[in-house]
Order: sequence, then C-alpha cells, then structure tokens
Amino acid sequence: MEPLGGEETIARRAEPQPFKFWCSWFCPYAQRVWLCLEEIADASEEPFHYQYLEINPYAPTDGPNTKVSLSIVEKQRKYPEFVAASPKGLVPALDDNGKTVY
Repeated sequence: MEPLGGEETIARRAEPQPFKFWCSWFCPYAQRVWLCLEEIADASEEPFHYQYLEINPYAPTDGPNTKVSLSIVEKQRKYPEFVAASPKGLVPALDDNGKTVY
C-alpha cells in the first residue's frame, strides 16, 4: 500500500467504528500509538478498523500565548466521550467497545 500523509489517514479513519482512538496530531505519545494502529491495520489478516478522533486540548486565545490548556471541566463539556475514556483528559486514549486504555 502507498504511504499516506497524516491528513489523508485522518480522513480515511473518520468513519465511526467500535474501536476509537483519541489523538492530538502534535502529541509524540499519541503519534506512537497512531503509528502502531496503522501498522496493525496494514499487517492484520482480518480487517482492523478504528476511528480517529482529534482532540484539541487548548483554548482559543487572542494573545501571544497559544498554549492555554482546557480544564478537565471544559474538556468534559467539549469531549464527553473522550473524558469518559481518559479521566485525566490526556491523549492518547483508546476505547474498544467499552474497554479503555489511557
């Protein structure tokens, strides 16, 4: 299979699936998990599908400080399924039919 860029992979993995992967594309820890999921999907004899869900953990700002983290309460309001899977509100997080890893 021809390698895909990140945006193409995200678009390809956007369909709802029972296996969910919450990620922030810039997070090196989440990138490692993402790479492993792609390797599993490509190497698996049986189809392996997951849903990529992008999380933006930062609040919009008007000033020079672009990295103002959302509080856990704000994350809960904005991404309730994500915080249910990752109680500390950190990426990466996985949910396989209710079994979570974070």
